[in-house]
Amino acid sequence: MNTTEKQAVVGVCMLAAFADGAKVEREREELRRIVDGLAGADTSLAARAQDVLVGRVTLAQLAADLGSVESKNLAYEMALCVCDADGARNDAERSFLSELRRALGLPEDALAPLEARADDLTANPFASAAAIDTAEIDSTILKNAILCAALEQLPQRMASLAIVPLQMRLVYKVGASYGFKLDKGHVLDLLGAAGVGVASQMVDGFARELVTRFAGRFVGSFLSGLAGRATSSAVAFGTTYALGHLAKRYYAGGRKLTSDQLRETFRSLVDQARGIESKYAGQISERARSVNVSDLAGLVRSA
Repeated sequence: MNTTEKQAVVGVCMLAAFADGAKVEREREELRRIVDGLAGADTSLAARAQDVLVGRVTLAQLAADLGSVESKNLAYEMALCVCDADGARNDAERSFLSELRRALGLPEDALAPLEARADDLTANPFASAAAIDTAEIDSTILKNAILCAALEQLPQRMASLAIVPLQMRLVYKVGASYGFKLDKGHVLDLLGAAGVGVASQMVDGFARELVTRFAGRFVGSFLSGLAGRATSSAVAFGTTYALGHLAKRYYAGGRKLTSDQLRETFRSLVDQARGIESKYAGQISERARSVNVSDLAGLVRSA
């Protein structure tokens, strides 16, 4: 992929993040932080991302910059993952993806299997999820952090789509262990209050992949600031670990933390995760080798 195609893929991902019609300033702020991170690693990507944020570029223009079959398929797959990050696609997201498919000239029937896999993966992450014993909470949080980090080590991009459902399922189970009956809206509200936008989390990971895969350089993540060890795997570990322990404190305390307290606590927990992630590097790599990528939906449901 050339520089123009990389710019276009990032731009498509950012448009996908807003395709659901929700003009949430918090999500825009997180995307601005991604742009800031890109500016420190690849200024060309940062410039194009900024164009998207301020509305200077259209989907048709971005699609026109994607010349190779590889870049077109990559853009669509990443956009699909971003749209599905918070669950099943809504009408606005389906409309966006249809427009993207037409702009890219991709055959609808060829994309159907990919969309079916995404649908299966993001279907109700709380199905069959049961409360865990409070004595097992820490162990469950760590296991999920290791699993999410392992998924980020896999070459299949669809594996990254499993991370958010796993994180949501973890928060659900922790809440249930303290007697709270939650739904997707409650869980997404907690993630948002902590400063974790699910769509921007996907964009952040994909932008990082483009820089490391095609330029050999790293773009820092606004979620963790993991400096020298800032890989996608480390970010996934830190985010999942912090969300699990944030949920533990929040629900154990009767859901009395304010939004500011949730955000500050989350960032403190990410720092804590940064200090321990290297201890589990071997377990993360071992877990990555054992993942059955052909049944990611089953992996989520059994976590």
